[in-house]
Amino acid sequence: MSYMISPRDCKLIRDGTCTCIKPHFPRIGLITASVNTTVSLPMSGSQSLQTEIDNHEPRIHSLLETGQGLVSEGHPQSEEFIALMDDLDRRWHDLKQALEDRKERLQLSDTAQQVGAFICVYFV
Repeated sequence: MSYMISPRDCKLIRDGTCTCIKPHFPRIGLITASVNTTVSLPMSGSQSLQTEIDNHEPRIHSLLETGQGLVSEGHPQSEEFIALMDDLDRRWHDLKQALEDRKERLQLSDTAQQVGAFICVYFV
């Protein structure tokens, strides 16, 4: 099977960067558990960010598949492609893990907020 690679795919593989990963890390940010944190807005933003990331997943898999096809065909830059594909795969995993961690922190913050509200209502 011969893999056709677009100039854009080739640039993404060669550069070792995927423009759809880096911009999301600042948006994930750090959420700490706090009774004073308003959680509803970050939680809805988290869901839309999850959807956006999920929408990029087929493209990431396509890039990795194309790169693997080039490596399998013995492309002269196979070693470089393998390193870049490993880096892309690692970054993609890191992004998804950061989003999952953020979701867990938001849930923890929501629980803390509910407990704080309970304490204020029943003990103050």
